Amino acid sequence: EYVPGPVSVKEEEKPEPYPAACNYPNPFNASTTIRFSIPRQEKVTVTVYNIYGQKVKDLVTGTFPAGTNHVIWDSTTEKGIHAASGLYFYRIKAGNISTAGKMLLMR
Repeated sequence: EYVPGPVSVKEEEKPEPYPAACNYPNPFNASTTIRFSIPRQEKVTVTVYNIYGQKVKDLVTGTFPAGTNHVIWDSTTEKGIHAASGLYFYRIKAGNISTAGKMLLMR
């Protein structure tokens, strides 16, 4: 019978922490707040996409401090018009790592 021994991982081999994220409320009507946590100060980009993968709006691009931060999406597109009801995705890119989530806009 095989019994695994202790496993050690060198510090440089540990995976990079990802930016933890969620949005509230979800589903939402007029606006939603996208919260994200990053382990250190990073340049962050938050972008909203539709279900076809088309960019709806760049919410923010800038440097954020370590810890929990937030961005509000007012459900408008880059052109300033209200987005249609449906499923949308946000992507948060912090440094060279990223995460994504889904949100439901109900008008």
